[in-house]
Amino acid sequence: MEWFSALPDWIKFVLILAVFFVIYLIYMVINYNRVKKQVLAMQNSLKAGDMVMTQSGLYGTLVSLDKSTAKLKIADNLVILIDRFSIKNIVKDREEKEE
Repeated sequence: MEWFSALPDWIKFVLILAVFFVIYLIYMVINYNRVKKQVLAMQNSLKAGDMVMTQSGLYGTLVSLDKSTAKLKIADNLVILIDRFSIKNIVKDREEKEE
């Protein structure tokens, strides 16, 4: 470690910051991959009849699904077309909706 002590202080500081930055990037990539797997698993489990919540907080029941779109029934005689990936989660229970 003699080479490290011979460096100017500002270079030591930059090297320490670079190490923390690399650790932070690795953490973010691992976290991103975990969330991506969860979202893809949820998307693959979607089926007609599921009650879902969109990213904008709109609740409804899935009528049909295509590769990139979904038809969502939000009221009697009111079906809207949304992007499939705007579905945030599947609502398991009506009580979960009210919370």
